[in-house]
Amino acid sequence: MLKSIFGEIGDDVFALLVDESSDISRKEQMAMVLRFVDKYGKVQERFVGVVHVMDTSTLSLKSFVDAFFAQHGLSLTQVLEYVQEDGDNAATRLQASGILSYFKTFEFVFYMHLMLTIFGLTNSLSQALQRKDQDILEAVSLIQTTKAQLQMLRENGFDQLVEKCYSLCDKQNVAKLDMAEGYVNPRNPRKRMNISNRHYYNYDIFNTVLDMQIREFGDRFCEVSTDLLQNMAALNPHNSFSEFNKESLLKLSEMYPRDFDDKERILSTNLRSTITRCTTMPDLPTYMELPILLY
Repeated sequence: MLKSIFGEIGDDVFALLVDESSDISRKEQMAMVLRFVDKYGKVQERFVGVVHVMDTSTLSLKSFVDAFFAQHGLSLTQVLEYVQEDGDNAATRLQASGILSYFKTFEFVFYMHLMLTIFGLTNSLSQALQRKDQDILEAVSLIQTTKAQLQMLRENGFDQLVEKCYSLCDKQNVAKLDMAEGYVNPRNPRKRMNISNRHYYNYDIFNTVLDMQIREFGDRFCEVSTDLLQNMAALNPHNSFSEFNKESLLKLSEMYPRDFDDKERILSTNLRSTITRCTTMPDLPTYMELPILLY
């Protein structure tokens, strides 16, 4: 079947679709699909297999993809070189050539290292939020920690990132840039920018990308959302409602003004003081019993 699929693709271009999930035995597995246009001009998608992986880290998944390509004689850069040589028109061939050249520039290396660093900081949070048994308070703490790490990276991480880029450039024979020299736009070298390489890579790329990430965190996990998650932990039945907290429960009710009228709001305020008194008087119901009695 695979031989037939690869014969159908031939030397033409294709896209690789990869998805990972755990099976019923909780073993991580990666499914791979090849997407291409057949000789009749129709888009085809062919499932080519499931591979069990040790973990779902980027390096692990990449190694299995590389092994699959090597086993079947496929190559990602086979694709661009083919378009460069045998593309349908001059514009397509020029674009493929430009992409291949861009892979060997310092800017590409910088972007890749920057994204790798960001993914490294956010991966733990991403994995934690996908767990079905995730503790809410632990998730909130991890969100706050990740936001702080991104902010710290923005303030102090530029020089360290540049050093990592220089190290890779030395290994891959990519021309390094002097951060003190004037920046030259490779797409328009004749136009003077009047800024240094440091200014361009630090402010126009590094800070801009990190600001986008931090702003996205603010939109998805704003103070209101974080407070909501923390207060919802009071309803967590884990360990016989060990996280139950009367203050959190009352704050949670205050976050839904449309569901409580003024009378209920006053009752909620009075309930706060009643609960406080009840928890110090042994002859009255405990705060765990109060919600049931009031209901």
